[in-house]
Amino acid sequence: MEAALRTTGVEFDITHLDSQMGSVLPPGSVPGNPWNQVPSLRTPEGETITEVAACLLHLDRHHRSEPIFCQDNPGRLSRWAVFLSVNLYEPALTMTYPTRYLDPGDAAWGKDALSALKRTTYARFTRALAVIEATLGEVPALSGSRPGAADVYLAMIVSWFPPATAGPRTRAVCAAVTNQDPIAQVWESHGLRGF
Repeated sequence: MEAALRTTGVEFDITHLDSQMGSVLPPGSVPGNPWNQVPSLRTPEGETITEVAACLLHLDRHHRSEPIFCQDNPGRLSRWAVFLSVNLYEPALTMTYPTRYLDPGDAAWGKDALSALKRTTYARFTRALAVIEATLGEVPALSGSRPGAADVYLAMIVSWFPPATAGPRTRAVCAAVTNQDPIAQVWESHGLRGF
């Protein structure tokens, strides 16, 4: 979200939370978000918007003239933001926080349930990456003729995994979007892996 916000040029405040991969935020850390997860976007009108796809679509509606949002076909952002949320982001969360989805203490699941959950989730994750790789064989970027907000979202998720997880076209789009300022500055400030 920070990368997308920085491209708009609008003033905003950001609250950094002390969290580590695999840890859970303390209750109430993210006001207005019932899941207590980031990101959470508070608009000037006082509305709280949660979920990356919803935040990106809100920014698109209000900042369409910015290069990251002004794409060949604005419907592409809707398509890919939802696809990424359902097929990459949610599986990434499942693999990182499996006990959110399966209680290891529940005897009904058996002792191998967590590893089975991670294994099948990773398989779905890699199938989704294959869909993206195939799509990038037809168009230069998920957003259209050049990288945009959907590609920033893709890069964020892909950066959490070893480079070989994604195909060469996916890595190239992620590199293209994260090597341009102000996105490159955000990537560096958060210590995110390059492509």
